[in-house]
Amino acid sequence: MAYQTYQYVILEQKEHVGILTINRAEKLNAINPQLATEFRNALLELNDDKEVRALLIRAAGDDFGSGRDVRETEGAVEERARLIFGTMDTIYKPIIGAWQGRAIGGSYVILLHCDIVVASEDARFQSGQINRGFTNVWCMKRMERLVGTRKAFEWIMSGDYVSAAEAERYGFANKVVPREKLDEAAMEMAGRFAGKSPLAMQVSKEGWLRAREMSIADSEAFLITLAESRLRDSEDRKEARAAISEKRAPVFKGH
Repeated sequence: MAYQTYQYVILEQKEHVGILTINRAEKLNAINPQLATEFRNALLELNDDKEVRALLIRAAGDDFGSGRDVRETEGAVEERARLIFGTMDTIYKPIIGAWQGRAIGGSYVILLHCDIVVASEDARFQSGQINRGFTNVWCMKRMERLVGTRKAFEWIMSGDYVSAAEAERYGFANKVVPREKLDEAAMEMAGRFAGKSPLAMQVSKEGWLRAREMSIADSEAFLITLAESRLRDSEDRKEARAAISEKRAPVFKGH
């Protein structure tokens, strides 16, 4: 599939992994309205590409991103957030984030919306809105669910930088590697998910996201119904069972 050419985003695909690179390094990958729109459109392109089974979001340069472009008007912030975070929440393919250097404000919230985060040892993030007399409404509940109330409160309300090591300790990052190994480690992580049945992966993530507001009993009932209706008689499930029986690697088609 040929991808659209963007000014601030680069798209490519390798071994069923769709790679989205934020490419505004000369401005520390600050998010302006054009970048937000391109990011949203690029996500949708990768989501529509049947050859893409997992997404990898990364950024050019020394830092993942400095958040909102401070030269832009405040009024555009909410729309940018909806374009990026709202779209990420509709993607049922696994999303892996590769995080290097600083991730500030909205840039670290992109990582918060990823399913998996691989970080470099020098990575650090900051929810800096509190330092500017504002607050980050797009991260509070999501961060609390991820790391717990007290640690989320500390990170968000202090406005201090959080190191990759601490982020890994509390579950914000899945893995921390030397800077020079980041791209390799992130691709390896994405490949782990891209090698599974794309149908099973997408149904599982859809169920995960839709059931998170339910009680345990309701979520289990919902997930059973979803799996039975979408996966039980799928070609991928038949292929997986045949591959196990024949002691070979499965060849999934996504249906």
